[in-house]
Amino acid sequence: MTIKKGSIVLLAASFLFFVPCISQAATSNMILSKTQYAALLQIIDKQNKTLTQLDLNLEALQNTSTTQKKELIAANNDLEKSKMELKITKEKLNKAKISLKKADETLRKNEEFLKKLSAEIKAEQHKRKVAKRQRNMSPYWRLC
Repeated sequence: MTIKKGSIVLLAASFLFFVPCISQAATSNMILSKTQYAALLQIIDKQNKTLTQLDLNLEALQNTSTTQKKELIAANNDLEKSKMELKITKEKLNKAKISLKKADETLRKNEEFLKKLSAEIKAEQHKRKVAKRQRNMSPYWRLC
């Protein structure tokens, strides 16, 4: 960066040195009418106003840029936080899915056990009914 500054200073100094030489070689007097002088002053004023406005715009852009940078950094931080929360939620969801599979398997086993137990109870009830009928019928056959 210092090389650029040095180059610019050297270039500016060379213009300052050569311009007077060139202007001395040309006519040394320049004649302007009042109208031309006033027009040049207006142009200079207009360019100064434009430069001032551009400077203000640039400063506003830099301030806005700083504000936008802060907002962008905050938004980026929020995004990273959301990503982490999403990752944690996904992990919890996977754990819940595994737990759900285990619970589903346990429920299926319990359902099979309950069906088997129901069948055993029905079989036992049937045996009792048959045994009761046989007991009840035994005295009847004895009488006959």
